[in-house]
Amino acid sequence: MSFVGNLNIFLDTDDNCVRNAAVKASSEVSVEKLFIGKTAEEVFELIPILFSLW
Repeated sequence: MSFVGNLNIFLDTDDNCVRNAAVKASSEVSVEKLFIGKTAEEVFELIPILFSLW
């Protein structure tokens, strides 16, 4: 599968640790809780893996 449409990911970080996240997409996506507690770098590594599953 592939993701088609707009995808905006917002990360609220403190000392490079994600404290809050929001995902706005053309279709329903609920992955924000997977980002909490990770570093921004870890989140950016997760994004291609997560969206390759759709």
